[in-house]
Amino acid sequence: MDPAALLSMPSDLLAKAVLHRREQLLQSLPEQISQLKSELGGTTPVASETGKKRDDVNTKVASLKLERNKYKAEAFDLIRRSKELRELLISEGRLKNPDPQWAKDKLVEQIAQMEQDFETRAGDHKAERKFLRTIKELTSKHQDEVKARIASNPELGELNEIQSKIKPLFEAAEKAHDAMTELVGESDELHTSWSSVVEEQRILHARLFRAESALENSLKATEYWKKRLKDGFGDLGVAGFPDLFTDANNIKEGGMSSIGVRRQAKLEREAKESANNAKEGEEE
Repeated sequence: MDPAALLSMPSDLLAKAVLHRREQLLQSLPEQISQLKSELGGTTPVASETGKKRDDVNTKVASLKLERNKYKAEAFDLIRRSKELRELLISEGRLKNPDPQWAKDKLVEQIAQMEQDFETRAGDHKAERKFLRTIKELTSKHQDEVKARIASNPELGELNEIQSKIKPLFEAAEKAHDAMTELVGESDELHTSWSSVVEEQRILHARLFRAESALENSLKATEYWKKRLKDGFGDLGVAGFPDLFTDANNIKEGGMSSIGVRRQAKLEREAKESANNAKEGEEE
């Protein structure tokens, strides 16, 4: 039915139609609200459990990251010590027949440059794994060269002892990193699930708020229209409900509805505030 047809209806008939609609809502809304509360209640333990699992995994990830970095730091410390010892042996002449290529070995420089490059750019988990494996292979190769020279250079025994500890440290760092990477993937999945449940809760909260507001408004409206039908349609109202027929007649005669009046008043207030702000800005 269009607005013109509604406005042409007798006041009591229109009031009964509105009252009937409100009474229908009063019958259906409680069940809807109960269902929404039940659904919302069901999401709470899911969100809590999923969030806790994610946080637990993230705690393990942080622990493994610390473990990985600890092993890396210990390994790099041994690399620096091996470099200092080698340079000392050469400077004191205790390293017999040092091969020029051996003396200018670039292992430490290579690793130092790789470490600097990795630390100064945004590397992901795959880049970190590749970094660890590459350094592990370099140190392993270097240690093999040291072992081969021990026979002719007994002084290299101490250097070999230091370097023998480096590879296991990088292996431990790589193992911690791989475990951390696997957990990062699990954390991402849990976070996605948690976000989905939280979004569902947000939607349910919004629907519940609308349903409860509609129930409250329907209770007021039912009281209002029952009183209208009982006492007539003169200058009578209930708090929060305008005189529908006065409003309708005003619109019919070309005027604005109560909503339109409030909107117009709001626009005028905002325009006045804007003008005042502009004036204050000019004075400053």
